[in-house]
This record gives sequence, C-alpha cells and structure tokens, in this order.
Amino acid sequence: MLVSVVIPVFGRQKSLEYAVESVIGQTGLRKRDVETIIVDDASPVPIIAPSGLDNVRVVRLAKNAGAAGARNAGIRASQGDFVAFLDSDDAWRPDKLWSQWNFAEQLSKTCDLSKIAITCGFFAPNRLDRKLELRIPAAATRLKDFLGGCWMCPGSTLFLHRSALERTGAFDERLRRLEDYEWMLRFASQGGQLCVSRYGGAIVAPSAGSKLAPVRNAIELVRPILETSQDIDLSPADRRTVESYMELEMTAALISEGKRYVAARHLLKSILLKPRFNASVSDFWERSVTVPGDVQSAFQRLQANADVP
Repeated sequence: MLVSVVIPVFGRQKSLEYAVESVIGQTGLRKRDVETIIVDDASPVPIIAPSGLDNVRVVRLAKNAGAAGARNAGIRASQGDFVAFLDSDDAWRPDKLWSQWNFAEQLSKTCDLSKIAITCGFFAPNRLDRKLELRIPAAATRLKDFLGGCWMCPGSTLFLHRSALERTGAFDERLRRLEDYEWMLRFASQGGQLCVSRYGGAIVAPSAGSKLAPVRNAIELVRPILETSQDIDLSPADRRTVESYMELEMTAALISEGKRYVAARHLLKSILLKPRFNASVSDFWERSVTVPGDVQSAFQRLQANADVP
C-alpha cells in the first residue's frame, strides 16, 4: 500500500517546508508507505525540496498551470494506491493520513472506492472574528448535495483511491478557480459520495482571497459545462443553487479587491436566489471552538512561515 501526497506550490519555499514536514511526521503508516510529490508550478525561483528526506521529490513545470494543472502533473507522477492533496501553505496533524486510510479500509468492505471521496475535519479561522475553530464537513451522497460550494476544503483534506481519479477524470486545466467545485460535480454526477473522517486532520492558513478575473473567467467556463453535460441534470431549483454559489464566489473576490459596495449587491443576489440567514449557501459544517494546544501552535507557525507567491 502506498499513499501519494501531492503538494502544488508556486513560490512558497518557506511555508512549503512546514507542509512537507507535516507529511513526513505522519504516524500510523510506515515511512515507505508515503511518497511526497512537490509540484513546482513554474515558480520564478525554482523550489528546492527539503534536504535529507526520503520519498520526497520535486516535479517542476516549465509553464505555470494553476492548481488544476499542478495537481494533474502530481497525479501523473504519483504511484500510490491512494492520493491525498495538501496546499503548500497548510499543514496536517500527525494522524491525518492514518485516520483517512483506516476509514477507507473500513469503507472498502461495503463500498466501491472508485465512488468514494474521503475528507476530514479541519481547523481554520472564522472569517468574522478570526478565531480558530474546528469544522467537520457535512457528508454528501447526491449530486444535489454538492451544488452549493466546495465546503470540504479539498486542497488539504481530500483523500482518494486512484480508481476515483481514473473514473472521474483529471481536473479541468482551463480553470484557475472553481477547479475543485467542477471536479466534485463530475465526481458526484457519476455516483460519487463524500464520506467524512471526523478527525480534525488539517490546519488551514488564512486565505488571501481570490482575484476577480480568474473567478469571473471560471464562472464563464463552468456555466456551459453544466448546461451541456449529459451526466449533470439540474432542476430549476438546482440551477438557482449553483447560481447562488457563483454569486457568492463573486462576492468574495470583490471583497478581496476592496470593492465592498459591488460585493454587497452580489451577496444580495446570492441570498435572493437561495434564501438563507447565513452567507454560505448551506449549513455545511459542525463547528467547535475547542482547539487543542498542538493545533494552536501549528497555526501560529503557519502564520509565521507565511510567504507570498
């Protein structure tokens, strides 16, 4: 059994080193059962793998491909029975991989792993008060459940059997945003289900936010994909849910660029399309403000190691 960990990176040498360290420090699995593939997405200064580590290698891309292209390159270079993703500015707790692998072993007795995606709990700062909290994502069993967003933080929590990737296909490299969302919709449309390991395994750094141009371009690409796909059959209510989520993505991108007045209009449109009391399209998480000391320390280190690509 081999687990391949794919870490796309663009110019984040300092934070990458902590991400890799958190992979090397995984417990429960033997060292030889985990390979780490760093995908250098054409960083201006080439990424260097931390020295003295076995089973860690760098795949350097000649041209920047974005998260989708970098993940695809990492998958192609990997050899594992399972593939896990980790963003270069995030980190894992020591039992993260073992918890998900053990969960997959249990599921394999009754489920087809090509139709299973496993996520886990993650720690992230609340956007309102900036306090660290644990979020346990909701499971999803139908395409309808996936329409309202990408709440499982797949860039640092997703754990898949290789057959699930082969069944669904590669990430769409045209997308510089919403690539996870589009992939999860394809996965769900083919009978895929999201299962949740309730262990809080990932620690997620604050996001700088998405820029408006890639979000707008991604929306323009995703809409016709959903309209023309023979596998994705959406009712009018389903389409309103999708549009509500698209408006929410526009809201976040506009806020990140300081355009709060325009952002408020898009947020209002999102809420009118999918009436609710919270900003997110659905209530996606169980939340807890109880944060272990090791997570607090790790999060502080993530913040101290943060570097801008």
